[in-house]
Amino acid sequence: MTGSAVTDNADPPNRDSRPLPSASFPRHTGIDTPTPRNPVGSRPSEDETLQIELVIERLRAAFPSVPPADIDIAVRTIEKRFADAKIRTFVPLLIEKSAWRDIGNASRSSRTGRT
Repeated sequence: MTGSAVTDNADPPNRDSRPLPSASFPRHTGIDTPTPRNPVGSRPSEDETLQIELVIERLRAAFPSVPPADIDIAVRTIEKRFADAKIRTFVPLLIEKSAWRDIGNASRSSRTGRT
């Protein structure tokens, strides 16, 4: 026979010769599990507190007809909903989105006379 013959014992190219991980032994990915920035029961980080204060400022500017105390109460009430959040990264954004919805709905209903 002429030409290149493939033998049964030759490894195919680019084959990884390492054994596959066993189901009983999880493979370590090299990524450590991150600890939450704000463990349950602790205070928000300084950055998160600053971001929430900025949310309040933006809401006050967006809703000048709503008393500032009402905006503070709305934001603080919404903030309590996220007190147990394990991942804190987006908490200020979620608070702002909820506050815009709640304050906007309250503002609209007060203009139309609905409660």
